[in-house]
Amino acid sequence: MPWIPHMMILDDDTRVLDSLMPSFANDLARALGRSPAAGASLRQGDTNAGGGAKTIQIKVTAHGYDSERLASYRHRSPYHVHLHLVRERGGRFDLARRLLNEQLFAVVVSDLRFSDDAGGQRAGQLFIDEMARVHPEVQGLLYSAYPPPEGFPPDRFIRKGADTSGGPDLADAAVSAVERHLHDPSIAAFVAAIADHGL
Repeated sequence: MPWIPHMMILDDDTRVLDSLMPSFANDLARALGRSPAAGASLRQGDTNAGGGAKTIQIKVTAHGYDSERLASYRHRSPYHVHLHLVRERGGRFDLARRLLNEQLFAVVVSDLRFSDDAGGQRAGQLFIDEMARVHPEVQGLLYSAYPPPEGFPPDRFIRKGADTSGGPDLADAAVSAVERHLHDPSIAAFVAAIADHGL
């Protein structure tokens, strides 16, 4: 049984989350497949690989909203990654916190700005900072149409929109975050144990 990383994208706008389907899921699958570190870990113990570079399959689940676009998206089994699209309202990030406590997440991507009832202009950054304290193994990324917050690592900030201004796009930044996650010694040992023992 191979390792199946969980990834989360947070936003308060369902249109933004829906716009990720299916293009972002497909881009992410291709980028993960090209990554030597991530691709090898995802395919480890996969008896169906047949010696070739098997396509990475991504399961996508919506939380906090219903999505017709997602209902039409189909992944093949077995899947290699579970992507959670999470709509947060009301400023408490309850859905995201619950998911983080239920699963081992590799990457969490949050919009920088949420509505005023969700903490306003920096709510996403505050959540990512909190997550880093509580779940240090999870890689946090911010994405926004606005400039990055002062002092936030530029390699963990993705600009929304067609023009990424030379920075990483969301799929490439997510793959880099998965690679950083895998470099954590405890995560590497966990992934190896799953592959060796089917834990």
